[in-house]
Amino acid sequence: MSAVSLWEVTIKLQNSKLDLGISLKDLFEFVDQNQIEIIPINFEHLLQLSNLPVHHNNPFDRLIIAQAISENLVVITRD
Repeated sequence: MSAVSLWEVTIKLQNSKLDLGISLKDLFEFVDQNQIEIIPINFEHLLQLSNLPVHHNNPFDRLIIAQAISENLVVITRD
């Protein structure tokens, strides 16, 4: 799971644009307890991001896509 996803969730919870039904702390504990690997943002991801065409302006989605390309991962999303 990308750190970007957790960053986006944090912001959306803060702005009341998302209701998880659990606290942010509980979410982080769930991630930790289930040993979900968190992919941090690194320079390679940002270089890949700089080469992406601008199909849309969502910075979270763009960085997740850049990470997936850099790490040779598949993106799974609901949107």
